[in-house]
Amino acid sequence: TDVLKINNPNVHVVGPYSSNDIPNMLDKYHIDLVVILSVVPETFSYTISESILCGVPVLVRDIGALGERIRDNKCGWIVSNADDADEILQEIERIKSNSDEYQSVKNVVENYHSKTIEEMVTEYRELYSDYADFMPCHASFDAKQIFSAIVEVNESTSE
Repeated sequence: TDVLKINNPNVHVVGPYSSNDIPNMLDKYHIDLVVILSVVPETFSYTISESILCGVPVLVRDIGALGERIRDNKCGWIVSNADDADEILQEIERIKSNSDEYQSVKNVVENYHSKTIEEMVTEYRELYSDYADFMPCHASFDAKQIFSAIVEVNESTSE
């Protein structure tokens, strides 16, 4: 296959990698800002999570979960949905020239609490348990009974 060839000392084509490689790559290449310019709304974005867990702030377009997560967690910056490369470059330059603001956001990122699996399980149990109360119940369908069975199976397989 033809590898992307860009003659610029600031561009490093790394090829395939696993998520375990990301912390070392961000450190090796001295990445201070991850830029995610999705053109379609995403529902979560593992890239944001991986960046935050590595202590690197994020710049995103205000689309879908990207803008929501950055806004809610204050872990980066948001640019409009415009396809204006100059606007994006200006924002990067603004961030670069404002070291106090950058450090403030970096501190938020470095102190970010990522939910544990146990915390997520507890939240999902509460959510599904509450939802089961509102499910229409028919003689052949009991949402609470199904939910309880799922919880029991999950608990027995996790031991």
